[in-house]
Amino acid sequence: MRAIRRFTVRPVLPEPLRLLSDLATNLRWSWHPETQDVFAAIDPEIWRESGRDPVKTLGAVSSARLQELAADKRFVRIEGATHYYVGQPELLKQCTDALVAWSHEKRLLPGGMP
Repeated sequence: MRAIRRFTVRPVLPEPLRLLSDLATNLRWSWHPETQDVFAAIDPEIWRESGRDPVKTLGAVSSARLQELAADKRFVRIEGATHYYVGQPELLKQCTDALVAWSHEKRLLPGGMP
């Protein structure tokens, strides 16, 4: 039997971790090692099992672990510093333009971003 509909579980993140949702849904994580490191630090095993998918990782991690991370000031500071880049449209545009140019050069994207 085929699935009729698919859905993604998105947890309610503790307030100190709310920026993780933005990071997970911004494709920048796919080429930015520091953002990947943030998600790997949440739970390395879940990160690997999810295929290194931040949305799946957040959906699979326990609420107890999220609360633990929310109380970890160092983790929250790293998450915030990583998110800072997303708030810099010029820097983000430069990276996006560079990624698109590289993708076209490598013939990964035929006509534009999918």
